[in-house]
Amino acid sequence: MDVVGGEVRIEVGCDGVQWAGGEGQRLHLHGDEQRQWRHPDTCQLQTIITAEVPRVLDPQTGKTQMVKVPWAEARSGWTLLFEHFAIRVRLGCATISDALKRLGIHWPQGQKIMAAAVERGLERRQLEAIPDVGLDKKSFQRGQDDISVMTDLLGERVLEVVGGRDRPAVLQLWE
Repeated sequence: MDVVGGEVRIEVGCDGVQWAGGEGQRLHLHGDEQRQWRHPDTCQLQTIITAEVPRVLDPQTGKTQMVKVPWAEARSGWTLLFEHFAIRVRLGCATISDALKRLGIHWPQGQKIMAAAVERGLERRQLEAIPDVGLDKKSFQRGQDDISVMTDLLGERVLEVVGGRDRPAVLQLWE
């Protein structure tokens, strides 16, 4: 704990030298890589998890890949718990800037977290029979840019968004 620096560091170790692949084959250790992830704050101190993440050789592909850690997505700089917390903070704040300030992160980091959350939501989304859809156009950036939006009127959710407000945009939504 570094109270003056305002952070808590958690170091995770790994003793394994062999890893099991998808079909029970053994994957041999080919070194490791120092990684770190932002975690929700502890006692108002920024919490960072660090670990030497093993890299293993996949015998089927011949490629070296990092072992998946249970607390984060691949190549993410945040734990899943921090991402969940960040989305909850964003939903509770009036503006994105307010949320970023409360989380202590910058705009590109916030955008990356939101993009990952949207991607996970799209993977879980089921497009069952939707009886009523709505099409609308929205302007943003002082009316300079337009998007077309398709929504599920009964489920109250956005289904698709495309750039533009013309006929090709509407046709793209239907695809």
